[in-house]
Amino acid sequence: MLQTLRIRNFAIIDDLTLDFSPGFNVISGETGVGKSIIIQALALILGARGYSDLIRKGEKEASVEALFFDGKKKILLGRTLSEEGKNKIVIDGKSAPLSTLQKVSQGLIDLATQHENQSLLQPEKHREILDAFGGFEKAEYQNFYQNCFELTEKKKKFLHKVEETRKEEDFLQFQLQEIREAKLEEGEEERLLQEREVAKHAVRLGQALERIESSLLADGEGSIDRLSSFIKELQGIALID
Repeated sequence: MLQTLRIRNFAIIDDLTLDFSPGFNVISGETGVGKSIIIQALALILGARGYSDLIRKGEKEASVEALFFDGKKKILLGRTLSEEGKNKIVIDGKSAPLSTLQKVSQGLIDLATQHENQSLLQPEKHREILDAFGGFEKAEYQNFYQNCFELTEKKKKFLHKVEETRKEEDFLQFQLQEIREAKLEEGEEERLLQEREVAKHAVRLGQALERIESSLLADGEGSIDRLSSFIKELQGIALID
């Protein structure tokens, strides 16, 4: 909001100070009283090009100062034009280039003359206007969105970790149940290993007996020698630990 505008030695204006109140302000008057000059002075303080012929006749320089309040802090802008064509720009008491003035003053005032496009007709400006009307800060929204995004990602990772832990717990519970149902006893592993060895020997003994039986039934000749050989084989199997 523009609070105060001071114009000195600008066109036909000698020294003029205007204080604006909150709400709707109107400057009225007949043609030629200087209403358009006030608009020119505002354009100058917003970064429009300045010419030495804007200086009041008989003066060496012209100056415009404007005090704005953007809702959080006050901004004081000043600009001086000299006969030599030099510009002096001051922002909050410090010298600054024209580019900085144009950047700082952007959005402070929306000048809409008869032959200029209004920012209301520019779609890319609509969000800024709406945010400004609602007192909404874009940077604040971006920070809030970034925080929400990071928290959402952390939640996804946490839920994934919980799911993996639940699966591992289910598997361990299954293994524990199998162990309980097996009813294992101390020394049972050694006993089972011995039983396996006995079973392996039993199989070999059975196979040897089958060969003895087949041989004896097939041919009587030499059966005594083969029987002696089979007996030695059976003895060898029985001696295996």
